[in-house]
Amino acid sequence: MTVASQLTRIADQLRSVHDDQTVHIQDDGAITIETRLSWIRRWFSCCCARPPQEDTPTYTYFQKVFGAKRMERIQHVLASKTYTKANVEKVFVHASEVTYFDFEELLEEINGSGQSVRFYTQDETRTLRSGFSGRATVRECTQAQLSSLYQILVPFERIEHIFLHNVPRFDQITGDTGKQYACMRRRVFVYEELRRNAFSEKRWVMELTKKLVFREMPPGLVFAGLQGSFCAIQEVVHGGGSYKYFIRSLGERAREIGNFILYRNMMLSWSATDGIRSVADGLRHPIASLGPRLTFERTAAILQDPTFGHKVTAIGISLGGAHAQHDACFHRIHRLITVVAPGVSDIINQIYSAKLWRGRLGYEEYANVIPTIEHYLEVDDLVDGVGDTHLGAGIEANRASVQVHFLEPLENYMVLEMPEHKEPEVKVSEEKKSEVQTPGPREERQFAVQADIDRIGRMRKAFPDRRCVWICSLPFGALKFLKAFIVAHPRYTAMEPHVQLTLNNKGESPLLQAVLAHTSPIHDRRWERLRRLLSSGQSLLASCFASCSCSCLKAKVRVHQARGSICPINNENNNVKMEVKSSI
Repeated sequence: MTVASQLTRIADQLRSVHDDQTVHIQDDGAITIETRLSWIRRWFSCCCARPPQEDTPTYTYFQKVFGAKRMERIQHVLASKTYTKANVEKVFVHASEVTYFDFEELLEEINGSGQSVRFYTQDETRTLRSGFSGRATVRECTQAQLSSLYQILVPFERIEHIFLHNVPRFDQITGDTGKQYACMRRRVFVYEELRRNAFSEKRWVMELTKKLVFREMPPGLVFAGLQGSFCAIQEVVHGGGSYKYFIRSLGERAREIGNFILYRNMMLSWSATDGIRSVADGLRHPIASLGPRLTFERTAAILQDPTFGHKVTAIGISLGGAHAQHDACFHRIHRLITVVAPGVSDIINQIYSAKLWRGRLGYEEYANVIPTIEHYLEVDDLVDGVGDTHLGAGIEANRASVQVHFLEPLENYMVLEMPEHKEPEVKVSEEKKSEVQTPGPREERQFAVQADIDRIGRMRKAFPDRRCVWICSLPFGALKFLKAFIVAHPRYTAMEPHVQLTLNNKGESPLLQAVLAHTSPIHDRRWERLRRLLSSGQSLLASCFASCSCSCLKAKVRVHQARGSICPINNENNNVKMEVKSSI
């Protein structure tokens, strides 16, 4: 019986066992479960009995499956000598969060002189070593070899076996910060979902931004990337409300795929790292301006490293999308992808346009590369109406490829497209019939027209047309914004059947310009005026959250050429520290 079959049997037998029942696992995977005691006997055993002895056979079995050094680290986290059902699940979950150090440790064991490697027999070990001959480091391994290493580190047949058939739930409104065990369970589920499914690039980006980015991942973490590759978090840099992961691609196609910077959204939690500072950076004017300045030096140092900064994609959600737009302006960013992100100040877009006009992107080996900007927006979300403009407004197609994708759930699209004054049997075009009947999370439409923009504008209309704006319109607008922030902003639209409306700067340049510049019907400038009222220092709330607020970025930013990029001014008087966590 293979180890995967043994772990499946263990998960099936522990499915109906209580969390406090003790579990004993033998070397062959045979499991014995102690009878559950009554509450009186449990109380007596806790008060009068001797402390429990270490379960050596179970620990030895886990050493064989997950590795000796790795099991020592997991045992230190458990801080328990006995293995209940809850502790067995914790062992499985901790073992499924794979780090770069685990890869190096396993590869060193394969290249060693031991008779067998973990749960492999001697014949299987010889075959395994012949497949990894000449691979001294992880970066020399191919994608197939990395997949084999990951399979050895996480030898489970199905995802639910890791959680003993108690798969974690994903609620849209959650206080996860990644620092609790429940948050770690959700992280591990996403890792396995990414590894076991061949997701498209859009789905991969949405899984990272909607489910993973705000659950603080440890430096050195390895997870599945694009096109069958793997990624490793090289460093975590944060400061002033900005929190970003520098992710390096692994495998033989790493240079083709490139590396990534993943930006976290605003965190309304005291326990989150730089959570309250992210709220202050969202209230700041210009929006999201302090975080990129405080993390500029370390970001520039990483991107100027030729082994990392040759081809970089910046991915950000919500406030992190604004941080990504700032970094795309000041650093060598090959591609920018934002998800339900607010806009930035006009001066940032002007600086970026000037860089493109002068051709100073900082890509020596990619001299003819045209940068790509993609903005994903929800049709009923109002957060992207904050800010002056989205990066890419007014840029010609021969200098940058700019796209805006509007995502809408399929059921909402079907209801809104059905006219109320007509009978249900009204004729529908063949195109829309295919949209409605096509199942799965696909892009049913790849174009948008003015009628679609007008429809989205009517959906987003938050302020009624009344003369008494503050008394009548503001409460309705606040409720509309709150609903959008709670329902539409964190919604998993791309994971469900949906409709996608796409604008680009090739065929719909005037319409795209109006959308990016916040002059189209889908944007209401009153939201930005209300946000500036809080960030202008005229209220107690602003003085509390934005005491470190900088003045207008146009007066504070000095453009100069430095190593082929544009750098902001230095910030000697900022009292917020930038911290770096590194592993690789």
